[in-house]
Amino acid sequence: MCEKVVKKFLTKATSMVWIHQECSDRLGRVSWWINLSSTALASLTSTTGLAGLLIADSNALTYFIGGMVASNSLISLVGGIEQMYSISSRAEKHKSIARGYEGIVRKIHNELDLYEGDYEKITREFIRDIQGEYEALTKESPDIPPCVLKKFLENFEDTDQVSKNLPAVVKKYLNCRPDPENFV
Repeated sequence: MCEKVVKKFLTKATSMVWIHQECSDRLGRVSWWINLSSTALASLTSTTGLAGLLIADSNALTYFIGGMVASNSLISLVGGIEQMYSISSRAEKHKSIARGYEGIVRKIHNELDLYEGDYEKITREFIRDIQGEYEALTKESPDIPPCVLKKFLENFEDTDQVSKNLPAVVKKYLNCRPDPENFV
């Protein structure tokens, strides 16, 4: 009995590690591209500015100043988007939650290794501790985009152990996703 409960939490925690790591990776890539584009715009602006200073034509200087103002506005907009959606901090939060679930997985593996073959020695207190940690991480967990849940299901739904022990967030996604036949 205890073995089944512990292995159920092991599967759920392992699934949540994958899901939160995927969220962190996706948000990290978005943040990287936003920062890269902002840096590229800033570099382009400063290079153009140096070239514009060498031109003595007053019309060229007017266009240059207008271009500088527009590009600085664009740089601010790109930076504002990153801050508004707090992409970097959300990526870090997902990474932190994934580490928490990894800790649960590690504890369960240690417990299973300790009582290998005699799983009845696993205490109910250990199960309550694992359940408490799992539920605390679930409450702290930031929102998970549907595209990540869809990718998770595409990768792992056929796995017998995972399909029997889906985390609650995945079950909720399965219950809420629209039926494609209703859109025809």
